[in-house]
Amino acid sequence: MSKTHCVYILINQRRIVFDTGITSDLAKRIWERKQKIIRGFTCKYNVDDWVYFEVYEDVNEAIVRKKQIKNFRREKKRGLQILPGKTCRLFYQTVRMGIKESWVFSTQVLLSKFMPTTKASLGL
Repeated sequence: MSKTHCVYILINQRRIVFDTGITSDLAKRIWERKQKIIRGFTCKYNVDDWVYFEVYEDVNEAIVRKKQIKNFRREKKRGLQILPGKTCRLFYQTVRMGIKESWVFSTQVLLSKFMPTTKASLGL
């Protein structure tokens, strides 16, 4: 199985501050943000609501897409927020357990059932 790379957007509760990033372990990254494990920008501005992601097999494609999204104006980033709250809550419930095996399982389930976009729909 090839490694997948996720480009994601997290946002604060006031929906003002965005964090766009890339990871090969989406569940772990979200868990770290929710638990405030890593001190820095996301912790300081309380950026931990997950609202969007895309999946890539090629890390270089993921990096290019992350840079594109980072350069978007706020309105365009808000237009990408297509994950329903119920999806995020179900995912958080699994991730909250903090067990590495559950992260792997959660990410696999997430990628198979809730993947919001494809390259074709993004015009890539």
